[in-house]
Amino acid sequence: MARIEIETLSPVHVGSGRFFQKQIEYVFGRENIGIVDEHKVLELIGEERIPAWVASIDKGEGLVSFLKGYGLEFSLQKISGRIINIFCDKSLAKESATLKEQLHNGQGLPYLPGSSIKGSLRTAVFNEIVREKYKNIDHNKLENRGRFTSSFLEKEIFGKDPNHDVFRFLRVGDAYFKLNKTVAVMMVNINIKEKSGEELAITDTSKKQLVEAIGNDEKTVFSLTFDQAGMEKNLKSREIKNFPDCFKSIDALFHTINENTGRILEEEIEFWEDYRDESVDLYLDRIKYFLKKVKGVKSGECIMRMSHGSGWNFITGGWCKDPELVDDVAYGKIVNASRPGNERKYRHLPFPKSRRITSEVELPGFVRLRKID
Repeated sequence: MARIEIETLSPVHVGSGRFFQKQIEYVFGRENIGIVDEHKVLELIGEERIPAWVASIDKGEGLVSFLKGYGLEFSLQKISGRIINIFCDKSLAKESATLKEQLHNGQGLPYLPGSSIKGSLRTAVFNEIVREKYKNIDHNKLENRGRFTSSFLEKEIFGKDPNHDVFRFLRVGDAYFKLNKTVAVMMVNINIKEKSGEELAITDTSKKQLVEAIGNDEKTVFSLTFDQAGMEKNLKSREIKNFPDCFKSIDALFHTINENTGRILEEEIEFWEDYRDESVDLYLDRIKYFLKKVKGVKSGECIMRMSHGSGWNFITGGWCKDPELVDDVAYGKIVNASRPGNERKYRHLPFPKSRRITSEVELPGFVRLRKID
């Protein structure tokens, strides 16, 4: 079993599915946010005030106002289960009605599930193999009743079903970070819009969302291993024949991941260089920063992008945009299927036309993986 160090190079969010309500489930301090701990609040107010507290919640009254109304002295630490530093302008953070929670375990540790890490590894490997081994993919195999899927390619590359999937031999553990190592970031978009027949890139805050994420420069260790016994047993039975070359070692796997990240970053630079806007310039600066990181890795290391805000190109690998793989007609159908209800409205604009960034123009989801033994 190999121990892998994971380091966050930008905020990384894998959500619990929960959205906290402002002033009821989270409250603001001077430079931070407290996630309300109901048990601590109950200890402060006493059981006799529970009906009044519930009534105040039903009326949408904030917790701070409720406590002050009873003249109760409190601090953020006294009513909070955890404290989150604000990694954006506080006035902007207050405009959001909710906070999207980062996934935590039962002990309150923020973590990245092994399944999320493995999914990102799988996408990168898939993208590299498709680009290397395929040409002129039959679009009829991609389309099923108006929906598009890469499932037939995945079956050819990885195996016909879960029992024959080569990734069953790759085991990835969860990555647990230390307590109170999350930050609150405001997610916004860089969006391409058409005005007077001209394509313009703008910072779009219409879909802003306050998100809890594991902050920059946080490190922890998780396990990653190939099931060598299972792979050797399979060599004899030949039940699974299509092992990728990158499954020879962790170094080979990380090399493939790094190649995929670098390829997509270079495509991003080429795409955005024709657009002039301050946010685009800052975005490109960050893209070039991460590309430099990619080019500077050592053996046994890689840069990977994962989690919320990674964008369509990184989530899918963007392979279907390659004209040598998918012809223009088929790609046009894929784009339309990806824009249900907006096909005509956005038909003259590139796809994807937006990128998720933080309000500080940070690109979420970048991590460095490094084999440490």
